[in-house]
Amino acid sequence: MANNQVIQVLNPHEPVAEWPDDIALTLIEQRRRHHQLFKDNTHHSDLWTRIANYIRHHHQYEILAKQCQVKWYSLKRGYKNLKRLLSRDPDADGYELRSPNWHDRKFYNELSDEFWL
Repeated sequence: MANNQVIQVLNPHEPVAEWPDDIALTLIEQRRRHHQLFKDNTHHSDLWTRIANYIRHHHQYEILAKQCQVKWYSLKRGYKNLKRLLSRDPDADGYELRSPNWHDRKFYNELSDEFWL
């Protein structure tokens, strides 16, 4: 085998527990890039597949569209949670608060323009 690159394969039936930072950032960038298509299209599965394929191609990281979608919504929830914590209004919108994880903190600024609204 001439190419010695290792492709990380994930279990397609489980969410990805620990996303590498560069791949999580690529997910955010691609979701931002496809935002208008998400707004205009009701069939988002094709768009998540496009994003998963982009990650596979550019990072040699085997991931499924569903895993990208789950991570995206996890990042959004984490962002909103951290935003409530930082606003010092723990009862904001009646949401239960949780301790932010690494990605919540790491990607807070990347998500702070709330482009998906």
